[in-house]
Amino acid sequence: MRHKSFSLAMIVFVFLFVSFFSLISPPQGSCAVIYQENYDMIMSPDLPNREGLKVGNVILHSALRSGVDFDSNIFYADQGEQSDTIAYVAPSFGIEVPIQDSRLSVEYEASMAFFNQSNEQDHTDHKVRGLLAINLTDFKVLIDDTYNRVTNRAGSTEVGTTGIRTREERNNVDVSVGAEFDKLAYRATYTNKIRRYLGEGQPLFGTMNYDDKNSVANIADIEVDYAFFPKTTLLLEQTAGTITYDSSLVPDSYFYELLPGFKSEWTNKLKMDMRLGGRYQDYSSSDLVYDENFFGVVGRGQVDYKLTDDDTFTLTAERSVRESIYQNVNYYVANSAGIAYAHKFNDKLTSNLLFGWQMNTYPTQTTENGLTATRRDHIYRSGFSLRYEPQNWLAFEAGIEHRVRKSIKFPTLDYTDNVASFQATVGF
Repeated sequence: MRHKSFSLAMIVFVFLFVSFFSLISPPQGSCAVIYQENYDMIMSPDLPNREGLKVGNVILHSALRSGVDFDSNIFYADQGEQSDTIAYVAPSFGIEVPIQDSRLSVEYEASMAFFNQSNEQDHTDHKVRGLLAINLTDFKVLIDDTYNRVTNRAGSTEVGTTGIRTREERNNVDVSVGAEFDKLAYRATYTNKIRRYLGEGQPLFGTMNYDDKNSVANIADIEVDYAFFPKTTLLLEQTAGTITYDSSLVPDSYFYELLPGFKSEWTNKLKMDMRLGGRYQDYSSSDLVYDENFFGVVGRGQVDYKLTDDDTFTLTAERSVRESIYQNVNYYVANSAGIAYAHKFNDKLTSNLLFGWQMNTYPTQTTENGLTATRRDHIYRSGFSLRYEPQNWLAFEAGIEHRVRKSIKFPTLDYTDNVASFQATVGF
């Protein structure tokens, strides 16, 4: 007998699908939600052109997203894969308030997932986001606070454990100040990141639990841009920060990163943003976790090429250092590259095709099933999606995704996953 919550979610999904054929008129006399004059305010990736309901100077908006996924490997297992059909419902609502030349916006979304077979995996994720954009005479200030309470597959990024999902709380606060002059522009950002695991003593490695990986990061970032040529801007980005863990078992660290680069728009069809530099990260000592420092090359880049008005290619590449939750390793180096192709059939129908590769390299040896080696993973991803937006307040999207992880030394960490999805979103 099918799960009651799953059936209810399917009913909501069918309702949204049927609404496509209805003759409901979109709301009249409303105002756009996106505040183009300052920074983009709350905006839905599912309904980017939706309109809000204006009450005086206040703009209200809401959306209901629902869909169904077929997932061939819900735990990213290397063998004995377990498939399932997952229905989900995600209502959201928000408010935007003008304050003279500035704007305040707040939005909340709850995303509920219902598994047809593995009912114990049902969960609800929460997201709350607040934005305050302040326009002053000579510069602009943006304060962005985002809280997420999410459920992740333990094997989704780097951990090999299957059969469980981790619960996390994340809160990111960004405070940015920026200004633009004739040829010079700058942006200074302070970021506070809090990460909390809700596993209640869920074991991770040895005597260490997921709770021991609870952390707080404080980061300062400054970017200075100079328009050296009419269509080329030189830039220098500097980042410094600290990462502090609640547990003495995990080493704290401080880091400094320097990225010179350039931005260019040599033609109407070609845009580039390239940054390449170095990073030094110093870790405190630990008796349990690997605590060697990192010093090496990091960078990122993106190239956008508009072949025609309806066809766009995007190339991306990145090399970065990320905190690890795998065994007793403190970090890993991620090298990634991707290509995406977007085609616009008309104003309502678009398609996207993507291919991606990532290699995660770990700095020290670990042991899996009696084999000791230095772990290195290759992750391959490909996907295709088709999106139809008949109205600003209604959208449908269908897609497929194929993901493979190949661990060079530890085949028990390999997995293959295929997902087919369909979703509908209605809102104002």
